Amino acid sequence: MASILTTDMGDTNKVVKYVRDCEEMGILVLPPNVNHSDMDFTATDEGIRFGLAAIKNVGTGAVRTIIQERKKKGKYKSLDDFCERAKNGVLSKSLIESLIRAGAFDSMGHTRATCLHALPDAVERAQKVQKDKAAGQDSLFGDFLDENASAEDTIKEELPELEKSELLKYEKLLLGFYFSGHPLAKFENELSLFVTGQAGNMMDKEDQTKVRLAGIVSNLKKKKTKNGDRMGTFLLEDQTGSVEVAVMPNLLTEREEVIKDDEILIVEGVAS
Repeated sequence: MASILTTDMGDTNKVVKYVRDCEEMGILVLPPNVNHSDMDFTATDEGIRFGLAAIKNVGTGAVRTIIQERKKKGKYKSLDDFCERAKNGVLSKSLIESLIRAGAFDSMGHTRATCLHALPDAVERAQKVQKDKAAGQDSLFGDFLDENASAEDTIKEELPELEKSELLKYEKLLLGFYFSGHPLAKFENELSLFVTGQAGNMMDKEDQTKVRLAGIVSNLKKKKTKNGDRMGTFLLEDQTGSVEVAVMPNLLTEREEVIKDDEILIVEGVAS
């Protein structure tokens, strides 16, 4: 399963399907972690560890640097330690922010909100230390700066975690799916009264089969038909995957105010 996830990690629908397959087989999919993740998805005794290269906005060059530094000098002790050991020009502040929002620093013992708040100062301190090391300067205590020393965790104030909606939003953006939950989960009982299908099994439906799905709208696009009318398309995502929905001109005109990105909708239509 780790190999399959790695092979198709650029295809969000397939990754979502394989993760659900793992859950059904009792295989735990573990979140990305700067101290335990490799480039790709890897099989461990605990489960399948999410690969760092599968995080959007984190390139393979940066991942290679993170792993090489970890192998050379050991695990990262703190956010400050990670920033100080980051190579200038390879690991930027925005890249580290993506790692934090993807959950790759959760094991450091701080909320993501705390790490995001502390990041600018951590980067500033790291840049000063790197500059001093490059110049061969002594520390404030008169000792030569140790290249192998680990930066202490300077975070003193713990902030409450981000709102669940923000956590999930960035997990979806960076990992391709909601990792620590799903926005539909709290409505599962209510939605089950209305839906007759799921996005993940729409390929099994025969053409013209009438279905009713519930999901979150994304990638909404509006365009003109050959007749000059406006129609829309969007992806409707539930806990099993996503399916493309086409909205005909008359329905778009009638319901345009509720068809918006990130909205939860119940959609009735026919498979095609």
